[in-house]
Amino acid sequence: TWGGTGFGLETAWYDLVARQKGCPVSDLLGGAQSHAVHDYFSISERTPERIRERVALAGAQRAVFQLKLGVGTLEDDVEQVNAVLAELSPGQTMLADANGGWSVERACETMARFEDARIVWEEPCSLYEDNVEVMRRSGIAVMVDQSVSSAEIALKAAEDGLAHSICIKPAFLGGLSVAQTVRDAAAAAGMKMRIDGPWCGDIATAANLHLAVGAPPELLISSCDLREPLVLEPCLEGIENLPDTRIALNEGPGLGVSLPENALGAPEAIYA
Repeated sequence: TWGGTGFGLETAWYDLVARQKGCPVSDLLGGAQSHAVHDYFSISERTPERIRERVALAGAQRAVFQLKLGVGTLEDDVEQVNAVLAELSPGQTMLADANGGWSVERACETMARFEDARIVWEEPCSLYEDNVEVMRRSGIAVMVDQSVSSAEIALKAAEDGLAHSICIKPAFLGGLSVAQTVRDAAAAAGMKMRIDGPWCGDIATAANLHLAVGAPPELLISSCDLREPLVLEPCLEGIENLPDTRIALNEGPGLGVSLPENALGAPEAIYA
């Protein structure tokens, strides 16, 4: 997509400028407010047994889980949510993510089955207006995600202040600069947020994290190690995985990611 292309080009520019200045990219995005942030753990399994195995793999210290829903029936979704809740402690959070796959009616019916403060309902419907209607009917604030993948709608969501939280994805918004504007607008509105993107490699993962550490800690639900389900060769160790399951930036200028020598091969063109 053009958003992803813009994100890639702008990330390279930020890395270059930050290296020239001898500072991390986060400094160019307003400065870091945290050294490390929570790394949510995504679960796509469908059976209670496999869900329990996945939760166990994440570790008892994990603060935030994401459960993918909306593939089967309403009863399937209810069973899967209950399977995760049964494994969580009172202080843990579950993002129940329908990926925009529900109708307003289905979303309200599913959400009405639960009264558990550990659940944050993520992106029930594909359109922002439909998610607003879900909140109006159910009285439950939800996290909005791809339904606010344009800057205009994302800024409207921050201004409206109706959502529980907003997911900010630079690769969908068109780059780090636009995403920073949305992050800062959400922060000014006191809206909670999650900052990440689609599954990706070390460079994009690091770029997202440089934006995430600049969010107010009390408003940032989590970011994500977006490399987690992928096999990467070579692994560039773009971020650091801490023993407590949080993720942190590498030290050094730019993104803190170094490519092996000649990793990209000979340049096709050189511009002076």
